[in-house]
Amino acid sequence: MKFKVIKEDKTTNARLGILNLNGKEITTPVLWLGYIITNKPRPWEFFNVNAIMVNAYEIVEKKIMINSIHEFLNTDGLVMMDSGGFQLMKKNIHITPPKILEIYKQAKPDIGVVLDYPFNPLELDNRIKRWKKTLENTRFMLNNSHDIVLMPVVHGYTLEG
Repeated sequence: MKFKVIKEDKTTNARLGILNLNGKEITTPVLWLGYIITNKPRPWEFFNVNAIMVNAYEIVEKKIMINSIHEFLNTDGLVMMDSGGFQLMKKNIHITPPKILEIYKQAKPDIGVVLDYPFNPLELDNRIKRWKKTLENTRFMLNNSHDIVLMPVVHGYTLEG
């Protein structure tokens, strides 16, 4: 994965550029179309959508077997797959980083999102524990991802106005 910076904001350090991922180029920033994989219609079949975000939660919850998320969705565009940690947590379904990596390996998204643990900013003890667990998952998944491109997640909050 390569990113070519075209412009950088000196105040915020935000960057515009071109992301080259698996032989596909996409201009950033990217607006990812969030999509439930079993839904119809598929907007990219009707107009130009070059980036789709789906969720591993649906694969786990609905026990869907996918050999290629691109074939399943009938798209050549970039596909990012979120780990689904938040939805799984809400349904009280436990999942591990190795299981998420297995799903990513099978489905072959262009980018897989590290299994994270969102938190309530007002619960300090819980927040620290969940942040550490997200960092542990990040380390494990990056060390064991092999040919899967992963995107780390960092949760942050400010309680000031």
